Parts: sequence; C-alpha cells; structure tokens
Amino acid sequence: MFRATSKCPANSRLLLSSRCIQPGLRGYGGYELEKARKQLRWGRSFVPPIPCTLKFSTLSARLGAPDPSYRNAFAHIEDLAPKAQDPASHLPPSYKAPSPLFIDKLKDLMVDEASVDEAVKDKIKQTLEMAPTISVVDPVSQKTRERAMEFQALTWEIDKLLSREPGRLGDVLLIRTDDVCLHRALAHGTRPGSDSWSNLAHSVRNLSLALHDSERSAEACILGEEALIIRRECYRVRPGQQRSYLADSLYTYSQHLYAEERYEEALEKAEEMVQLYRLLYEFDHDDGALSLAIGLQDLGVRLSSVQRFEDAKITEEEALGLWRTLYSKDPETHRSSLLHSLKNYIVSLKDLGLAQETRAAQAERDELEALIE
Repeated sequence: MFRATSKCPANSRLLLSSRCIQPGLRGYGGYELEKARKQLRWGRSFVPPIPCTLKFSTLSARLGAPDPSYRNAFAHIEDLAPKAQDPASHLPPSYKAPSPLFIDKLKDLMVDEASVDEAVKDKIKQTLEMAPTISVVDPVSQKTRERAMEFQALTWEIDKLLSREPGRLGDVLLIRTDDVCLHRALAHGTRPGSDSWSNLAHSVRNLSLALHDSERSAEACILGEEALIIRRECYRVRPGQQRSYLADSLYTYSQHLYAEERYEEALEKAEEMVQLYRLLYEFDHDDGALSLAIGLQDLGVRLSSVQRFEDAKITEEEALGLWRTLYSKDPETHRSSLLHSLKNYIVSLKDLGLAQETRAAQAERDELEALIE
C-alpha cells in the first residue's frame, strides 16, 4: 500500500510517499489566488482569468531553464495574468496540448512491444484517436469541455497503468504535464472553491509527486505550494468535503520541503496536517485511523529533523499505537507499515539514550520480521 521514498534521511527514518489521487471527472479549475483576493471583484459579466498561482517567469528565475518536458504546464500564464481594470481582456484560453512531444511519446509506446502490455496500448490507441478533436479547447463550450474530460480520463488510465511498470517515470511525468495544461485551460471562468478548483489541485499535486520521484525536489516544491494554495481556497468554501484533501496536500508539500532541507517549514505543514487528520479521526475512527497514523509518523520525522527528540518520541508512540491496532485487524495489509513505525520509534529511543525501551521495541520488530520470512 505504501512505499518508502528513495531518499531516506540520515537518521534512517523511513518516509511514506503520498499516493497519487485521481483527478476524477467532476470539473476543472483554479485561480491566481493572492491577486484575486486583492484585486478582483466578481460581477455577473466578469469572466475570471486562467488559474495559476505561479508565473512562468517566477519559475524560471528561481530554477533557471526548466526541463522542457513539463514547460508546457505553464503555457499562457504570462498572457493571462489578472487585470481587474479590464475584464474584457480575459479571453478564453486555448488548450495547445496535446503537444507534439506528448503525441510522439504515445506513438512510441504503441510500438514498444517489449515492455508495454496490451491494456496500455488499448488506452493509448483510444487517446490518439481522440487527440485531434481537442487540439483547441474552448473552455466556455460545454461540448468541448465534455470531450476534453473524456480525453483526460483516458490519459489518466494510461498514467495508472504506466505507473505500475518500472522505468516509466519519464513517461508518467510527461502525461501529468499535459494533464495540468488541460486542467488550466478548462478552468477558465470557474468560481473559487468549486469542484473545478479541487480537480486542478489534484492534477498539480500529482505532477509535483512525479517531479519528487524524479529527484527534482525544487520544482516539486513550487508545484506542491501551488496545489496547497488552491486546496486551501477549496477548504475555505467547503471545509467538510475538502478537509481530507487539504491534509493530503499538506502532507505532500511537507514532503517536498523536507527533501529541500527546509525543515522548519516542513514541520509547520506537518503539524497542520496532523490537526486535520485528528478531526477526521474523531469523526470516524475506522476511516481516520490510517491517515492519522501516517500523519503522526511523518510528524515524528519532522520533529526529529529539528532536534526535538522528546516530542518526536511522544508522537511516534501515538503513531505506533494506531499501527498496532490496524495490524491487529488486518495483519497482512499493515505489517510492513508497523515495521516502518517501529524502525522510526527505535531511532527516537536511541536519540534519547533509552536502552531498555530500545531493546523491547527491537525485539517486537524482530518478531514481526520473522513472520515475513
């Protein structure tokens, strides 16, 4: 269910990477939030601009020349920045993707008999057949929106299938880049906090995860921040529906910050994440236990990274208690996660010089490992 990240911290704690969340088919959207709050006044005749919280020039200045494989994810941003004094200037953007690079990649996969199975090829064939019909998307047209949503569903299926195959991270990154482009175009005219915003947040977050897995943590941080800003606005409008999604976005962004060694910021986001997971757990112990256990385990690592070892131990003890409960109900599913939690807890005990407690925890871990063998 979970997998450890490729880059483990120096103290040997294991981090659990976020699962990719399906954008779904409930609409698309977003908005340049900070400027919107300060400048824009909604009117019936006003059509808000294409959503994005980060301009491409900002990305370029912070990172230098970004990798061309996802540059198109930031297309149109400069030309469509908010201009509240001139609403008439906000013309519907066109979707320039699928880009030639994206189409060429799909064609290459179609002839890759060695490593691409028939299920993937079937989805790719359908996608290539549909691609010419959405080369330009008018976001105002319901017909073109529906066609684009069907296209997005196909590319998502390809994403899921390729994600299971080793060595396909570059292909997944390209697919998610195109997905973000499509979401941005379809977002034109949507209202803050709508389902459209929620699905754009999913798409941007998924791209950030692909960048993180590619060890491009600086770029992942930028997109993780954007996804979080959009998600906060969704939570402001519909807190009950969006609470778990906001917590997931905080988890992901904290992970990106940690990879960049921005430990204090990562801790701040992890603490906020756990507060939300606690609310979900209080509402439903069965559904909320897993998320809270993951969140507490992550928070323990963040606390240790800023030398708060006693707080880390207390947090990891709570996480360990939840994992034990989950393991008692479903040993096969949760055994590996309990092992991860015990490993982190043992590190905290060693940090504090608690030899007796360390031996007891190590004995429990050895017993679990023996069951696997």
